[in-house]
Amino acid sequence: MTAPSQTVLDTKQVWLYSRERVLQGFANSNELIKIVEELDYTKSVLTWHIATELCFHGVDQTFTSGNGCISHRKFCKLLSDYMFYPLVMQPAIMAAVSVSWKKVFEETLAETALYVRRSSISNDEDARKKILQLIPNFRNPERDINRSVLFAASELAKQLKKSNSTPWEQMSKVWVHLMCFAAMNCRPHVHAQQPSKGGELLTFVWLLINHLGLGTHFSSHY
Repeated sequence: MTAPSQTVLDTKQVWLYSRERVLQGFANSNELIKIVEELDYTKSVLTWHIATELCFHGVDQTFTSGNGCISHRKFCKLLSDYMFYPLVMQPAIMAAVSVSWKKVFEETLAETALYVRRSSISNDEDARKKILQLIPNFRNPERDINRSVLFAASELAKQLKKSNSTPWEQMSKVWVHLMCFAAMNCRPHVHAQQPSKGGELLTFVWLLINHLGLGTHFSSHY
């Protein structure tokens, strides 16, 4: 029987390896990896969620145009919103990969509220612009800027805007990776309870992966 600590270690190692593989699709992958390399799965989901919001509502036309961009952009937004949902509303289904979620979420919420108050932000559009301008000089004295999800999301969004000609397509692959990783690391008995409750997308993804015989592939490559 595998010890819980060993299971957590193995999950973390697989997560780090698979994340780098997905990020290699970006032209500026090295810069992106530097931003997210210290983030665990929970912080990664929240960081990518905030960065996706910043990019989705951006006004940079070079970032929101192009073949297939609109569909990939909508896909990223939908999946970003969905992956945020189970963390908040269905924590049991994400328990295996979100052990620190509540603490991370509350810290990020508090840090964002502090930044909004200090920056005299009055609306959503202004908030997005200000967060994109976030620099290391702003810091909550009680928080280490190197562990700040808000700062990481700001840096990530800025790098994504500098990325290759198909950033939304690559971002959609990141979100698929985040979803598949969560689905394959959720405890089977939790998945088994979902169909009777109407089902979760993560459960259907888990069923599809295993039905196609990709469970072993995801265990060794993801």
